[in-house]
Amino acid sequence: IGDVTHMQSLSLFDTAIGGTIPDSLYNLSKLSSLRVYGSKLEGTISTQIGQLRNMQWLWMHGCELTGAVPSELGSLKKLEALTLHGNAFGGDAAGTLPTEICNLRTTGSKKLEHLWTNCDVKRD
Repeated sequence: IGDVTHMQSLSLFDTAIGGTIPDSLYNLSKLSSLRVYGSKLEGTISTQIGQLRNMQWLWMHGCELTGAVPSELGSLKKLEALTLHGNAFGGDAAGTLPTEICNLRTTGSKKLEHLWTNCDVKRD
C-alpha cells in the first residue's frame, strides 16, 4: 500500500478486512482521509501516524484496535474529524485521549471539530 504515494483517500469501512495496520500506510504523506471503521483491523496504532501531516478525516471506530492511543495524533494539525470509539484501547477506562489530541480542538490550522470520545475526564 505504501507504493501508492499519491493516494489522498482510503476507504475500507464495514468490511471483513482484518489484520494489523501495515507500516507502509504511514508513508502515504498525501493521505488526507482514512476511513477503516467497522473493519476487523486489530493491533495498535503506531506512533508513526504522526507522519500523516495532511490527515483531515480519520475514522477508525468499531474495529478491534488495542494498546494506547498514540499522542502523536496531536501533531496532525489539519485534523478535522477523529473517531476511535468502539475499540479496545488500554489505559483509562473512561476513554479519554492524550492531551495532545484534545488540544487540537482549539489549535491547528483547521481545528478538530468532530471528536467522538471524551477529553474532559481527568486522567490519573
